[in-house]
Amino acid sequence: ERGYPLILVTTPRLGSINHTLLSLEAIRSRNLRLLGLVYNQFESGPAEIIRDSCRVFSRALKEYGFADRIVILPAETDHQEVDWHPFLAPLS
Repeated sequence: ERGYPLILVTTPRLGSINHTLLSLEAIRSRNLRLLGLVYNQFESGPAEIIRDSCRVFSRALKEYGFADRIVILPAETDHQEVDWHPFLAPLS
């Protein structure tokens, strides 16, 4: 209703690829504006899964007509205040 852009957040967990692809399809079918995708490694997975997932997401973003903007948030075990500006810069 207000036209705010969306930021879709995903993780390297089981089922996340399917969930993310379904979300991208829903966003496109509703003509919503997607600012980008955030890959949150809070529960870090194997490097090859992260790499392969990001390839799938990059291809899907392009296929659905969205900008190929993926921000990867590193696994953060120290729960202190985080400066989000460096991570969000690619979305602007």
